[in-house]
Amino acid sequence: HCFIPTDKLAAATAQFIGVAPEDAAEGVASLAANGIVVRTTLAGRDVCYLARLYEAETRVAERLIKMASERVPEADTSALLAGLERSRGMEYAPRQREAVALAANSRVMALTGGPGTGKTTSLRAILAVYDALGISALLTAPTGRAAKRMGSVTGREASTIHRLLGAAYSPDGEDVVFAKDSDDRLDCGAVVLDECSMVDITLMDALLEAMPD
Repeated sequence: HCFIPTDKLAAATAQFIGVAPEDAAEGVASLAANGIVVRTTLAGRDVCYLARLYEAETRVAERLIKMASERVPEADTSALLAGLERSRGMEYAPRQREAVALAANSRVMALTGGPGTGKTTSLRAILAVYDALGISALLTAPTGRAAKRMGSVTGREASTIHRLLGAAYSPDGEDVVFAKDSDDRLDCGAVVLDECSMVDITLMDALLEAMPD
């Protein structure tokens, strides 16, 4: 997560810099008043975020909720999967068939499972169904190793999120900026993101901002 309980922040600050706890608490209140931190209530606790992380986390949550609530035209994937099974001489498991149907008929879905549970086979089927439906997909991952692995198992080009978004340093060298954003979105019908749990909140925010509606 991206926050810290306010009482813990004040206590740790007081200990680190050798001031009275009440002075540290006053300092936190001043930071919140000046907008440097965002102070809010979460799960019944008074918590603090750095402002940029609060904004990124809020945007990510709002976008994912919006995507998850939107319906898409229903696509019948059963016939497409039957054709894949015939051409590949295999049979998909019920959960794999469900994953393909979800990917075709949802704005957002998560594919999870431990090693050997068939995620790669499911992904190949999803991409084949996307091809049949005319949905262009971009493959990306947070690290070069993960992108290379995804490319090798799918036989398709995959890139890091930074490369996909055209990352560069700002003129002052202090921040990373992206060529792809809400003013110049990615040209695709779907994005496949591997190793999603490794993506930090600001990078996820940038990726979602650059994705088409």
